[in-house]
Amino acid sequence: MDAATPEQPVEGTSRSRGARPNVDSALLLTGIIGGVVFAALMLASAAIYDSVSDADGVSSFDKPALDWAVSQRSPAVAGWVTAFTDLGRAVPMVVMAGLLTTILFLAHRRRTIWVLMLVAAGGSISQTLVGKALVGRSRPELDFAVPPFEDSFSFPSGHALNSTVVAGMLAYLACW
Repeated sequence: MDAATPEQPVEGTSRSRGARPNVDSALLLTGIIGGVVFAALMLASAAIYDSVSDADGVSSFDKPALDWAVSQRSPAVAGWVTAFTDLGRAVPMVVMAGLLTTILFLAHRRRTIWVLMLVAAGGSISQTLVGKALVGRSRPELDFAVPPFEDSFSFPSGHALNSTVVAGMLAYLACW
């Protein structure tokens, strides 16, 4: 018999016993798990946003943390902090993420790599913009800031949130 009948699937197809789930099933499962994790993190973020906007809870750590950071400041430390922070700016992050995502795509030839990176980056940017608009938390006085000075609201930190999401997605894609 040249072709398999429905009762006798060919080994390695999705109908054979012990076959691995196809890419669509794995992506769907990842999306469901990711959605549940995202919802849980959004609830936690809402509690933190509420605490920060009401100036209670976790925001009580702000003054001691700021005082400690200022006490550790020196010209060399300020230079290193600024250089590290600048890596999280839009242009360096887009260049690094684009380059590394392209390398992963060329190595594995899966569109999903680009889709996941773009969805993660877009979601992160959206959460940053919405979070800043909702909380509206002003930045510390310029006496306490390290250049370059930002003019947007301070919470959530776009540098920290977007860099973490992009780096986390790159790590996930590299392991995947």
